[in-house]
Amino acid sequence: MNMGSELKNIKTKPSGKMPVAPNSGGNRRNGRKNGFIGSAAITALAMMGVAVALIRFVHSANAAGEGAKGRKADPGEAESAPACLEDAEICGFWTMADYIWNIEDFDPKNPNCRQLGIRSLGLRAEFFDDGTAAIQSLDLAHPDLCDEAKCAWAQKDALDVLAKIADLAIVCEIRNIGGKDYMFADMGSLEMIPEDLREGYYVFVKSRPKYVYSGDDLTGRDLRNYDFSEIAEHIHSLSFGEGTIFPAAFQKPAMLAMERGANPGLGIGGLHDRGITGKGVNVAIIDEPLDMGHPEYKGKIAEYRDFGSGADSSLQGPAVAGLLAGESMGTAPGANIYYAAVPAWEMYDAQYYASALDWIVEINAGLPEGEKIKVACISPNPENPLPWINVDKYLAAFMRAEKEGILVLDCTYEHGAIFGASSCNYENPEDVSLCRPKSAYRIAIAPYHYEGEAQEIYTGEEPDETMLRIPTSYKTLPETVEAGDGTYAYRYRYDSKGQLSWAIPYAAGVLAMGWQVSPGASAGEMIKILFETAHIDERGNRYIFPEAFVECLAHRKN
Repeated sequence: MNMGSELKNIKTKPSGKMPVAPNSGGNRRNGRKNGFIGSAAITALAMMGVAVALIRFVHSANAAGEGAKGRKADPGEAESAPACLEDAEICGFWTMADYIWNIEDFDPKNPNCRQLGIRSLGLRAEFFDDGTAAIQSLDLAHPDLCDEAKCAWAQKDALDVLAKIADLAIVCEIRNIGGKDYMFADMGSLEMIPEDLREGYYVFVKSRPKYVYSGDDLTGRDLRNYDFSEIAEHIHSLSFGEGTIFPAAFQKPAMLAMERGANPGLGIGGLHDRGITGKGVNVAIIDEPLDMGHPEYKGKIAEYRDFGSGADSSLQGPAVAGLLAGESMGTAPGANIYYAAVPAWEMYDAQYYASALDWIVEINAGLPEGEKIKVACISPNPENPLPWINVDKYLAAFMRAEKEGILVLDCTYEHGAIFGASSCNYENPEDVSLCRPKSAYRIAIAPYHYEGEAQEIYTGEEPDETMLRIPTSYKTLPETVEAGDGTYAYRYRYDSKGQLSWAIPYAAGVLAMGWQVSPGASAGEMIKILFETAHIDERGNRYIFPEAFVECLAHRKN
């Protein structure tokens, strides 16, 4: 992103009414902009002690008559008092409609850009009530301009600061023409704008608000201008992170969803209260890399090795570690993890997983009796013969691990335990009888992997008595975010949907609790009891039932 400055260090606050100074008619045909205060000039004036009432918005008080929005001076005020624009008039989405030299020449029915022989830069603007804005170029013909540019459009109380470190989008005037609101803006200070297009006015038309719908992934989005009317009562059906900015009215429901999502549900919290946390049980994870400093699992990684990922962290790695052994959301917060990082983005090469699994077997051979690795989690399905390569090497490593007594859990349908996803009840996640089946599926593979042969994707809508369903919805997960200085910030995100990747570590944590209670049980015995103690609904679907599983193990002889 070619920006001269960024706003990450700026402390902003609501702007209220924005004072705007008069311009002299909006004529820019001859060189320098008339009636505008550029960022360099603002800086100079601010350093000379000019009052902070000087502006970023320039609105023609003389032109603020019929059709132009703004406030005329009240009786008794000085004639030179600036007009004001309300936040509500500017905040929201705007789409570029034209580029003109003189405001008075604008004709929405005959855009000037046609006369100039240019289409449009496809600019989209979003203005917020804290004095910031996001300008984005959507023109595919200019891919170098497609990065979102942050800028300031108002901040009265920090004029001298913003003028030095922030690009400014100066709103000159807003007019209602033909029932539509048009904004005339000066964005010459934005470096994303080509130099030959910095002397005129950019015309934006007010766009309809964007709607939020059930199931939307809103991670990292600023939603203050979005319409939540379709989803107001179901914020928990969205996916979002700590970096997501909600409208004020929806911040509390979003925080509630995040808090509830940290509860693994199905009575697991009660087991933890009894000291059944998987304490002392060794488990393994083979998945994408993670930074080991997140407080959810810091100090719980017994050993870590990277098998060619070349990355410091990922989105997936922290999530699976948190679901298994996270301090606040893990099913087995007392377990120890041996972690093998693999480059999952090197799609369909099972060699990485085979090498990692062999490392787990090697580590296990050196552990004393009573401290052996009980279970290894692998969220993908490296046994799928198409399109995976080196499947034979993975299967050989799989058999070596089984021979050593390690239960290997992956997303396979070929052998072993078959796990599927399910949804728990958001209002009452403890009641297993309220769980509902969710589609289990294979990853959709592009047709060329099958040499043109049609392939049906298993949906799992019908009951499957061979499958054990695991709750994967409404989960709060740890995440690591690059801080920009080579370090990571530790945050949380909320996933409303979840998939099989979340089922594997969840089940492994339940098994770890079982091994704490019955350390002598074999892998085969554990899986048999896990299925036998499952809750079965009226259609024959089986759901993992941690309380019944642990109670059964507590009464068996080791």
